[in-house]
Amino acid sequence: MSPPFFEYLCDEGHEVELEQNIKADPLTKCYFRVTVNAEEMEGVEGYGVPIKQRVCGAPCRRQLCKSSFALKGGGWSGDGYAKSGKGEL
Repeated sequence: MSPPFFEYLCDEGHEVELEQNIKADPLTKCYFRVTVNAEEMEGVEGYGVPIKQRVCGAPCRRQLCKSSFALKGGGWSGDGYAKSGKGEL
């Protein structure tokens, strides 16, 4: 069985989906890669400098999200576990 996916939202508004073991500690900082013009980066001057990327690094929180878990096949129904008339007490 593969680990579940968790969604994170950072203070800068980036949404990140991560496959993560359920027992693993949640992320605390955003790892979203932000593309920036090199002129905007501290200590870089001049025109025509290549575009660079940096990691956002803003605080982030795990989000509650809708599960993709679905019961399929015979014997399951949308509002219960058994077909009507079967398995009722």
